[in-house]
Amino acid sequence: DLATMGTLSECLFFFVDKLSSPWWLGQCVPRSIWSLFVNMPDDRKRKHSSISGAVTKGYDSNGVRYSSLDALWLTVMQDKLPDAAATGAEAETEGRQDATTGGKACGPHAPKKERAIEGPVVASTSASASTGEELTWYKTAVDYWKASEPTVDGMLGGFEMVSDRDLKETKEFFDRLLESYPFGRRLVLDCGCGIGRVTKAVLLKYFTMADLLEPCDHFLEKAVASIPVNKRGQHWRGSLQNFVPTPGQYDCIYIQWATLYLTDEDLLITFRRLKAALAPQGVIVLKENITRGDTFHVDKEDSSITRTDQLYKAAFEESGLELLLEVDQQDWPPTLFPLKMYALR
Repeated sequence: DLATMGTLSECLFFFVDKLSSPWWLGQCVPRSIWSLFVNMPDDRKRKHSSISGAVTKGYDSNGVRYSSLDALWLTVMQDKLPDAAATGAEAETEGRQDATTGGKACGPHAPKKERAIEGPVVASTSASASTGEELTWYKTAVDYWKASEPTVDGMLGGFEMVSDRDLKETKEFFDRLLESYPFGRRLVLDCGCGIGRVTKAVLLKYFTMADLLEPCDHFLEKAVASIPVNKRGQHWRGSLQNFVPTPGQYDCIYIQWATLYLTDEDLLITFRRLKAALAPQGVIVLKENITRGDTFHVDKEDSSITRTDQLYKAAFEESGLELLLEVDQQDWPPTLFPLKMYALR
């Protein structure tokens, strides 16, 4: 009966979750069945919590300050981010001094003109993986990226000039990673592939075939069309927080400018799912904006959170991921948020 099936599914999920590399499961369990127990409701999950032990404070693009990550996610789960007036917080001017840097707030989220964010990775369903609820947080991001042009300049928010330097250092990172931590070269998954900018210029230089995940039709169509048929794997229009990859399939999973759209809860769930999807010796490569200092920053216009380096490392540990290599992007405009690469297993 359904109760028995639920109990068996929960036991299977617990067993798989405890294995460090359940690659064999993907070979013998159909994806449809895997999705049933990975996506099943689980009342052990926290409803609006942050990364364990995180006490970081932060602020948003309206000048509202948050005493903790839990304070932020509580407002998100209530289906809105507060305006300064609604919380009694004092909104600050665009040119305010940032206490963590000693200068103006920096990054693609402040001011609006300075955006270096590729591809939305939030589903049109706007659902949270942890609760299944519809969140304004995700819908806002989807709507923002649906209005963006499917060009390199559109992907980088008017900063097309940083694309070459970004791609160059990503290649250098892969070269260093291969030297120290060899991995398979067959199949890569590009999460939030946008128009395929990194897929074509970097990933297909190292891997035989690429799978693509992207929630916006006009981006995904361009990405698929730009990749040679013999290098094109599967592609899905969907969100990172709702994506359940088949276990044990990928030699590499690449994520750039995507995790900043996930709530903390969905970030942890996503990391665990992606870890399970790695083939033996497979790696996750994450390239993401980070803030300077110890405060996070929320951009209300596109519902994104730029986290600290310490927050990401805490999330890796909580998700059971080993940090193999970390490198800062060196050639990068100082007016943008710092950019960092992580290799995980």
